Amino acid sequence: MDPERNVKRLRKLLGVSRTMLKRAARRPSVSDQEREDQQRRRFQLLREMRQQRISSLGPNQRYVLEICADLLGIDPEEIVTGIVDESKYVENVNFIFEEKGPMAIMISNATMLGYPTDSGRYQEKLKYTEIQRTVCLRSDLVDLIGKWTVVYRLNNEKSIDNRSVSDEVGIFMIFAEERNACLNVVKTFMDHVLKPSIEAVTEFGLAEKEQTKKFFHILNMYNTFLKSSEATVSSRVNFDISHELFKGLLLVRWQIEASSKIITRVRLVERYFQQWLRQIQGILVEGKQIQRDTPDVGPLQMLVNWRRMLARYTTITEFVTSRAFNNHKDCLTLSRSSKLLNRWAEIDNQVTLALNEAKDNVRYISSLQKFWDPLYRSSPNVIISSLPGLMVAIRNVSKTAHYFNTPVNVTGLMVKISNQLTITSKNYITDNEHSSLWEIPSAELIEKIEKCKEVMENYKNIYIHTVDEMKNSNERPWTVSSVYILTCLQKFLQRLEKVKWIANTDITYSILDRIMISGMERFNAMIKGARITISSQLYDPLNYRIETFDLDFEKFVNEVEEAEVGMQQFVKLLSTECPSAASVMLVLKRFEALNLECLCLDRRYLEVAEMLEREMFLLKDVYNEERGNPFIPRNLPPVAGRIIWIRSIFKKIDLPMQALKLRQCVLAHKKAQRTVRYYNYMNGIICHYEMAYHKAWFDYVEEVRCLLNAPIMTTNKEEAIYIVNVDRAILQLISETEWMWKLNLEVPNMAATITYCKDRLLGPATTLKLMLQRYDRLRASLTPVFINIMRFRLQEISILLKPSLSTVTWISENLEDYVEKVCVVRNCGYYNWYCPVKIAT
Repeated sequence: MDPERNVKRLRKLLGVSRTMLKRAARRPSVSDQEREDQQRRRFQLLREMRQQRISSLGPNQRYVLEICADLLGIDPEEIVTGIVDESKYVENVNFIFEEKGPMAIMISNATMLGYPTDSGRYQEKLKYTEIQRTVCLRSDLVDLIGKWTVVYRLNNEKSIDNRSVSDEVGIFMIFAEERNACLNVVKTFMDHVLKPSIEAVTEFGLAEKEQTKKFFHILNMYNTFLKSSEATVSSRVNFDISHELFKGLLLVRWQIEASSKIITRVRLVERYFQQWLRQIQGILVEGKQIQRDTPDVGPLQMLVNWRRMLARYTTITEFVTSRAFNNHKDCLTLSRSSKLLNRWAEIDNQVTLALNEAKDNVRYISSLQKFWDPLYRSSPNVIISSLPGLMVAIRNVSKTAHYFNTPVNVTGLMVKISNQLTITSKNYITDNEHSSLWEIPSAELIEKIEKCKEVMENYKNIYIHTVDEMKNSNERPWTVSSVYILTCLQKFLQRLEKVKWIANTDITYSILDRIMISGMERFNAMIKGARITISSQLYDPLNYRIETFDLDFEKFVNEVEEAEVGMQQFVKLLSTECPSAASVMLVLKRFEALNLECLCLDRRYLEVAEMLEREMFLLKDVYNEERGNPFIPRNLPPVAGRIIWIRSIFKKIDLPMQALKLRQCVLAHKKAQRTVRYYNYMNGIICHYEMAYHKAWFDYVEEVRCLLNAPIMTTNKEEAIYIVNVDRAILQLISETEWMWKLNLEVPNMAATITYCKDRLLGPATTLKLMLQRYDRLRASLTPVFINIMRFRLQEISILLKPSLSTVTWISENLEDYVEKVCVVRNCGYYNWYCPVKIAT
């Protein structure tokens, strides 16, 4: 509709000519001229005020704005131009330097519509155009999105002057990619600003080293908590809800009832309901999958994972209890035509179980956090003292928690503890990565490696001891693989051994720098060159997953061995050039002061090797003469006696040879090679002798096992007496087994079981033997007159002992009960001839 239509009608009625109208339009009125003058004066005043705001920015303010412009990547004049657009921006910049001023302000180069009317550079044509303009706000008024520079001060008790501005004011930049990303912003600030700033500090005043280490640990834990919290928040599940369907057709009860009768609406509800069930089912399946964490995470990661799963399950629970979900479900219930409700009932139970499991695991794993906390920050000695408490806590949680004691959870926690031990060991060796491994003095490096090995060994021993205690106390054992848990520790220990070997090599041959023997310089240069080559690699040598180190280590070993061989040949060359034995001794004496085993200077062991060769010839004759019927000490079983005899022969040749093995230069001699070969020959004979008798005894155990199935008693039909059926082979087997344990030899499971249960076998046998002796004396004491009178009593005894002739064996479960039953007969007053014997159990 035209707003000037009434004016046009009046002009037609009054007949005003168009010429007069054009002249009137060209001639400005007095009011328009005054308005233009006022607007001109106003713009002039705003420009003057803008110049005043620019002048109010002193050197401190410009110093801060230049740094902010550099962080934001814009020109300093552009940021100053944007700041003076509004007086409140200038006041915020000025007040940050005054006493009792704000603690922080935030500056950003944001996209906005046009310039403010009071800025002094307002343009009507740019009123609705997007332009880049600088803003400065107090930190509590910022809608955090995009890049912002934060200008903060440590305290506002006094004003800031030119001399203290660089010390009192701090500036950093944060970047928020989206709104409601406070956790990400704080985490970024911790990672890129606060933590590097604190780590750059070298003097902490009166604070001790442990206090400083604890402070940094708390800082790292807080940073880890921020990261995990961000992951937890981002893991929440979003369900797609059709508000048109929910608020338009399923909001109240009568709408639900009406929609349930319309098939098209029911199908639409089923589609959304099925989509939700599919989404929930996918989350449940994902939660049941085994998570493959990286090897560089500790047990805290397990708590983070369960917190994230708890957040997802909580989101599902909140959604399924919401009004939207229940209204959709009620619609399907009233329609009575959907099959999704049965599926939902199953999923509902799964969600409840998964939520309870997540709550239970988060609760109990959180209780373990204070026990594994020393693994992240403490020294090896403190870690060793904290490991028993950690194992006891895990053991108690396994007994108490409803869902924790599963192979996945226990194995995951133990593996992560092993990983954390390796991480802590690496941090301990490298001083939290502040020092390079090869820059650490060799003696200090070896000492740290030994400490780390002590931690690993203690952890393995405590773990094995805890598992054994759980078995002995009839607790539910951990269904885990010890090999899988301790593999990373074993590999890390192997890597530490290689690093230690390099450090020991460096210490051993460091004496070459201090000697003045002409010709040894080239060997020192070879060893140093190999050391420089392996230490100049860019990878982390303590990362046992990097196999390149193993190849470089082999090259290092080969080069060192080449240098050692060269030194041996050099010493040999000097010895051959000497004209007399005295001069050779002088040369060797000089090299002996180096204490280098690779030079092989000790020749006295060569005489020992020759003597040992003669002794082995004599022992061979002794072996050939006595091997068929060796001397066996008294009270020794035959097999164990033979093994002890052959070991005594082996001991006579093994002790000298063990000393020779420490002298590789002696064993490499031509005369000693005969001794070594003959020693190996004798060793093979002795080992074959021992293994043959040991294997024969193994086979014999299977034969003895069958004797246990025999009845515990037999009868001598000729003499009409009962005999305890204990084969002497069983007694010999028990004696052999006890000696095999003492000799550290393998024992069959059956022999070990029989030996452990020997009191259960021999106790009833002794009792029965005494009972039968008394029974035989009773029968022998009966006169012919009393035989008819005692006939029924004797038949009762025969009936009582009849099972022992057939069904009751030495491995029967009711053996002790049966013997006790026989013993009770006397207590009942029937047979006073029997004196019960205490049964060993």
